[in-house]
Formats: sequence, C-alpha cells, structure tokens
Amino acid sequence: MAATRAEPPNGPIIHNRPQRQHDALVSHTRPIRWIQEYSDAPMRGKGDQLSVPAPDLTGPTGLYWAVRPRIVGDLCPVRSVAALVHIARSERLRRLR
Repeated sequence: MAATRAEPPNGPIIHNRPQRQHDALVSHTRPIRWIQEYSDAPMRGKGDQLSVPAPDLTGPTGLYWAVRPRIVGDLCPVRSVAALVHIARSERLRRLR
C-alpha cells in the first residue's frame, strides 16, 4: 500500500483507553486472505476476546465507542482500516528515524 492519505473507516470503532488500543469492526475475512492482502493491520485470532461497550458509552474514559455503529450490522470497510493502519505505522517509523 503506497497510500499517503486514507479516508477514515466509515464504521464502528471501539477505543479501549486503558490498553491504548482501537478495534475497528470489519466483516469476517479468512486469515490467509488477511495475511496476504492486509498484512499491516493486526487481526484478532481464534480465542481472542473483544470487549464491547454499551451503546451509549462514547468516551472519553475506559472502554467506549470512538465511532458508534449507525445501524445493526454496521461494519468498517476492511481496505480503509488496513490503509489507515499502514499510514499510521509508516508515519511512526518515519518519526523514529
């Protein structure tokens, strides 16, 4: 991915402030495809657990929705999430140099 700018993932994102982690909710993707196409974006694996905040929790402390689902079944486009992660990691590496 040679992107320099990504559109925000237009879908639900959970922020776990204590763990300093964001989880974008995306459609199910086979692990082999994920590794091949979206290697920059970490994928939760079998046995991983995801805490989901109550619908009305929108921050700024603890576990909350950084972006709330708009409708039941709302998901982020996988390519948008992968591009955003790639750009963020590239920027972090650039700053370390």
